[in-house]
Amino acid sequence: MQLAGRIINPEKLLLGKGFTFNVNSKADWGRESTNNQMLTAVDLKKWSVVYVSKNEAVAQNFVSLMTKLAPKMGMKVAQPEMKSLVNDRTETYLKTIREGVNPSVQMVVAIMPTPRDDRYSAVKKLCCVEKPVPSQVINFKTISNEKKVSSVVQKVALQINCKLGGELWGCQIPPKMGNIMVLGVDVYHDPSRRGSSIAGVVSSTNMTMSKWFSSTVFQTPGQELVDCLKVAFVKALRKFYEANHIWPDKVIVFRDGVGDSQLSLSATYEAEQFKDAFHHISDQYSPG
Repeated sequence: MQLAGRIINPEKLLLGKGFTFNVNSKADWGRESTNNQMLTAVDLKKWSVVYVSKNEAVAQNFVSLMTKLAPKMGMKVAQPEMKSLVNDRTETYLKTIREGVNPSVQMVVAIMPTPRDDRYSAVKKLCCVEKPVPSQVINFKTISNEKKVSSVVQKVALQINCKLGGELWGCQIPPKMGNIMVLGVDVYHDPSRRGSSIAGVVSSTNMTMSKWFSSTVFQTPGQELVDCLKVAFVKALRKFYEANHIWPDKVIVFRDGVGDSQLSLSATYEAEQFKDAFHHISDQYSPG
């Protein structure tokens, strides 16, 4: 069967130092993003690398590649504090990270000998909840292949820059569109606690949509999820205003985590509720 399709004009992206380029037909700009400077790079001054002692050579190689390749992308990388572990037990990782993290540490990189969900989750929980610090977990196998390691390290540097609040690239939103804020909402339903859900809400805070604010919302059983979302919605609008000193003219909401049977209900009911959130800003405020 033949269908009529359309080809959209290639998008122009912006990188650091005013470099712009058109995205190719495969929508892959890996080469441009690693051969040029990032839109906004954050220097990595104080970080620590945690690894098992038998993987020392690979860990050292990773660090030397980071200090060599990241500056080409505009990100200066200082020597990290290297922490060698006697074994790969989860407790050993946690103890070492716990002892080494203080408010001045920007990033913890944990190199793990094998991919194990429980160990990964434990490290992430520690770095997100108990001792908040950006973290990057790397699988030993990924950085032990000498032929591919350079491109892997470049991708890791991009990821670390994002986690530190940097911007990799931006795109120009046409001025006629006005000030747009984009929101993404996804909901996780906990089967063990019936009727309660957790929503994650992210919202853009700048015109190139390369800076984002995120918040989480915990719904209690018997409470409408959309009421919780409304709070996050108002928070997002205020954050946008804080950054731009102007309210958005248009708000675009991407909503995930809705079952097929709920789609139409979500579209009508939630959309109305979200519109109601604008009144919390002012009675006159009514964006598209």
